[in-house]
Amino acid sequence: MIQPAQEPSTSREFVKQSSLYQEFLAEREEILKHKWLESERLGYDSVWVAESWGSDAFTYATWLASHTSRIKIGTGVVQLAARTPTATAMATATLDLISEGRFILGLGVSGPQVVEGWYGQPSNKPLARTREYVEIIRRVLRREEPLDFQGEFYQHPYHGEGAVGDEEDAIGHAAAHGLAQHFQPAEHAAPRRTRHRQLVREA
Repeated sequence: MIQPAQEPSTSREFVKQSSLYQEFLAEREEILKHKWLESERLGYDSVWVAESWGSDAFTYATWLASHTSRIKIGTGVVQLAARTPTATAMATATLDLISEGRFILGLGVSGPQVVEGWYGQPSNKPLARTREYVEIIRRVLRREEPLDFQGEFYQHPYHGEGAVGDEEDAIGHAAAHGLAQHFQPAEHAAPRRTRHRQLVREA
């Protein structure tokens, strides 16, 4: 029978256990790296990485993309609850660029233990959630028009409860030292600054 892990009795014991765990992780990483690189040398078509309660799949996939040149790299699978569909789309586009077109995105809903227990999200209607998630990713990657999607589970832009719009920019002025604007046309800058100052006064 597998016994539950015991709480370390002292801080020294805790450090010792942590060090042993880090050694285990380092050894495991070296084994995995060797197998992945050997897979390409032997002529395998693809290698797949997964995620659950531990390491995420995109980080491993990025390492593989930077250390290989031919083998395809897939996620088997990336969990929907771990990221918004737009975040997954951005990671996919980035990996596609880094790998020079070798990346394969594999998606999955996982189970209630992970979705509800680890990510703290509801896991009902998994098929409907997947359909919306995949459609948003497809629209982002096609880049044909600004993203506008109003589904049951995902809304882009979001206009529901808690939406603040431009008021979010005012937080940067009121709580920090200013606001860093990116991809902002020059002709829009002055009106937005005026609006930000007004929001700060009202905050």
